[in-house]
Amino acid sequence: MSVLTITSLRKEYFDTYTNETIPAIDDVSFEVAESEFVSILGPSGCGKTTVLNIIAGFIEPSGGEVLLRGRPILGPGPDRGVVFQSFALFPWTTVLQNITFGLKMRGIDRRGTLVPSIGRPGRLAGRDPVATTASANCRNVARSSGVCRTA
Repeated sequence: MSVLTITSLRKEYFDTYTNETIPAIDDVSFEVAESEFVSILGPSGCGKTTVLNIIAGFIEPSGGEVLLRGRPILGPGPDRGVVFQSFALFPWTTVLQNITFGLKMRGIDRRGTLVPSIGRPGRLAGRDPVATTASANCRNVARSSGVCRTA
């Protein structure tokens, strides 16, 4: 049985400059079974991220169907997770608020729920996530890029 079923998926964008509809993806269909690992490969601009964003519920398809365990995906939900290549933090909140966001969305009280491996939460309460992440990123990336600035 398929956990994820994509049928005739289509996404179009309207180009206001040319007044034309531009197809991002057209007639994409596949199924993913329980415990199956799938990779979406293709050249830059072919629609890989568009497909993933539709599955995540971040954008709506122009046509076709996306079913997760037989139910249509109508928006983001706690039954799916997305790991971004770049930072995906809320820069207007603190580090602790970023960490506890998922718990809050699920209605879970964070007191007593925080995993000890994140360190002492009190240290993070007022920290700026952009500065903290940029600093950590500099340590990891500076060797290869030679360029890194913190906010």
